[in-house]
Amino acid sequence: MKDIDSAPFGIKLLSWIVLFAAVLDLSFATLLFLDRNDSNVLAETGFDSGTVAVYAIVLGLLGLFALYVGFQLRLGADFARYLIAFLAAIRVANLIYVMIFFDHSHWFGALVPAVLYALVAIYLMMDDNVKRYFQED
Repeated sequence: MKDIDSAPFGIKLLSWIVLFAAVLDLSFATLLFLDRNDSNVLAETGFDSGTVAVYAIVLGLLGLFALYVGFQLRLGADFARYLIAFLAAIRVANLIYVMIFFDHSHWFGALVPAVLYALVAIYLMMDDNVKRYFQED
């Protein structure tokens, strides 16, 4: 097991961001599941309570998975680095797709997230300190 103190700053920061996002997903999923029969929730989403419950459960499972990946990133698991980089690349592709096919007039709004995701993917795959940290035993 690797010591997180020896990790590059970017890995420490990224792991905290992933863990924070996981906690937000789990919190939102819990609240949504508990309020799945609330008339305001149903009116806002336009879905029935069963669909809202399924969405909350799926979001909760994704939150648990993100929590696991965030901890694995902190532990220096190489698969977590590749997974985060892959997901960041998918996000960039998705943002480009949305900008091209759906929202021509607001392309600049997706530019910042696309650049951030691209930088994360490049950092995880190209930085020598990151490679060294994940390849240490």
